[in-house]
Amino acid sequence: MINLEEIIVVNVTGVVLLLLLPYVKIAGNKKTNFGDRIFTIMRWMSIFALTAEIISFLIDGYPGKVNNILSYVFNGYLFFASASVGMLWILYIDFSIYQNIKRIRKFMSIISLPLLIVVALIVGDMFGFGNIFSISAENVYIRGNLVWVSYVTVFVYYAYSIVLSLYATHKNGIAPFDAHYFVIPCIVGTLVQGMHYGITFGWFGVSIAFILIQMRRQNFNAYIDSLSGLYNRGYYDYFLDKIVRSKRCKNLSGI
Repeated sequence: MINLEEIIVVNVTGVVLLLLLPYVKIAGNKKTNFGDRIFTIMRWMSIFALTAEIISFLIDGYPGKVNNILSYVFNGYLFFASASVGMLWILYIDFSIYQNIKRIRKFMSIISLPLLIVVALIVGDMFGFGNIFSISAENVYIRGNLVWVSYVTVFVYYAYSIVLSLYATHKNGIAPFDAHYFVIPCIVGTLVQGMHYGITFGWFGVSIAFILIQMRRQNFNAYIDSLSGLYNRGYYDYFLDKIVRSKRCKNLSGI
């Protein structure tokens, strides 16, 4: 059973949270880098997705050629945005760790392949193939037999981002904004909505994830000197304490 009031309230709340997100960060360096731009693109794609989801539910089951076209457009965008945010999240995490755009360009063709597969399926659905979804003659949304491809794509992207984060933690001792803070709300929301159609928790989960990662960004920035970009005394204390508490640490010395 679909509860339109619940859908509207939840998604509008998500939109408000994402719109207010830039205003809750601590004032500091106003220069933006590649990672900041990726973060902004992800945020706006999520805002549009929350809005598209509201509209798609409002017109679901209402006859008319215009509603039919809009249903295809908005539902197609939702699947596209879901996979795109997953891919962009990997780019964001990778840049946050390595600060190297050339590195990203090298594996961009590989990392974008799952997204291109989803896009190809969506384009096919626009012509009535019904792979991921279809819209009936009565303008009712129907999930396709290959809808699982979209979910697997998203989960693969998120899983890989956690691998990147864990590897950086193992190698360097700390990873910028541990990936699971973003991934867990997104996956939980996607699973809940995937198993129970009509419960719109997927994109709201993404909104929560943005709030959590913004908090992590603020915490991590507290370890960085704004002038030089180097780690400061706060990071030194954090890292030293982590080494001392490590079970592998038997002797410690330094200059």
